[in-house]
Amino acid sequence: MVYDFAIVGAGISGLNIGWKLHSLKSSVLILEKSKSCGGRMATRRIGESKFDHGAQFIKRSEASESLMEFWSSKNILEKFPIADNDFYFGTGGMTRLTKEISQNLNIKYNSKVTTLKKTDQGLKLILDNGESIVSKHVILSCPLPQSIELLKHSEIAFDSRLENVNYSKSIVNLISVQHPLLENLKFVENFNKDIYSICSQQIKGLSIDYSYAIVMSDEWSETNFPLPDDEIKEKSMAVLKSNFGSINVSDFQIKKWRYCQPTSTWPELYHQPQENIYLVGDAFGGASVNGALRSADHVFKIISKKLI
Repeated sequence: MVYDFAIVGAGISGLNIGWKLHSLKSSVLILEKSKSCGGRMATRRIGESKFDHGAQFIKRSEASESLMEFWSSKNILEKFPIADNDFYFGTGGMTRLTKEISQNLNIKYNSKVTTLKKTDQGLKLILDNGESIVSKHVILSCPLPQSIELLKHSEIAFDSRLENVNYSKSIVNLISVQHPLLENLKFVENFNKDIYSICSQQIKGLSIDYSYAIVMSDEWSETNFPLPDDEIKEKSMAVLKSNFGSINVSDFQIKKWRYCQPTSTWPELYHQPQENIYLVGDAFGGASVNGALRSADHVFKIISKKLI
């Protein structure tokens, strides 16, 4: 079979464009190197609690509006409970949102694409297990450094300035404690030089305990990223104690994101190294879930005009 579109990466940008292409009756295959979809729209269970350990919410915008209408129709979208915002999260965790999009999509998990080769029928995508798939068009929605690596390995020329787009690393501490870190702490950004943000998982209905996703700052994460988890945990605890005093931790896990978000973005909403290959994602649309959606939505509109 020759697919109309093969999408590499089942994060929010890949799922969004796949979901919309599916609605046009195109044959679409999404290839995801891990065992689940969602990328940074991620939820983890620890003990009796759940934690969103990537994106904590999604903002209402033109790019997210159609997805929000869909999620609302499934009764799985809730408003973030702080004043003066237009933020929303998934009932039971952010993963719930991406899993709902994926229900009717053709996704092949545990499938890493290693090479692209041009054929008379289209582009052949060769997987790490030796299997190959042919598609007329390929959309690369994985983090930009991974897309660049694939293009290089495939000897496909691209604008070298793409390599100037860098990503920050991120260490996220997922903790449950006996008492609140601070009274009425729901969500805060730019907390201090070591801690970027803190989000209560209890207010999102994910935990009955005082549970928090604590995102360490870019600088702190970059410095400590190479360390083993037990050393990161020890250093994290020192930071927490210096800010919140003695805390009684009942659960503590660490999540590391190698490609958290771009520190700069490409000046256009996508890149097209050749006619049938598109690069999309937050490196093009902006460093957020909405940025990834904005890029994917733009490319979908370009493609849909050609299909109709």
